[in-house]
Amino acid sequence: TPHIAIWAVMIISILFALIEDIGLIAELTNFTLFITFAVINAAVIYLRFKAPKSKRVFRIPLNIGKVPIIAVFGFFSCLFLLAQLTTFIVLGGIALALTGVMAYGIVRCYEVR
Repeated sequence: TPHIAIWAVMIISILFALIEDIGLIAELTNFTLFITFAVINAAVIYLRFKAPKSKRVFRIPLNIGKVPIIAVFGFFSCLFLLAQLTTFIVLGGIALALTGVMAYGIVRCYEVR
């Protein structure tokens, strides 16, 4: 059941709400979104080469050969936008991501038992 995740997100949201600088929260959110979209676009490009014969539920227009131009543009756009963020935001985003990975590992460890 998702009740543990709901409580965890609520507590983390309350902690972030206590930070008075909403710009900091917005930039950390931007970091996570740019990383997410970069990984999604990279996965589209990778799968186009690794599994070209796989049945796809949807098709991406504007291809040059196997290369999906929109995914390539999206990937490089995300990298460009990531480069615009300050070092503090990037390090903070990495720290938050690592915290999430550790929390997932702890929860997963308890689920296995």
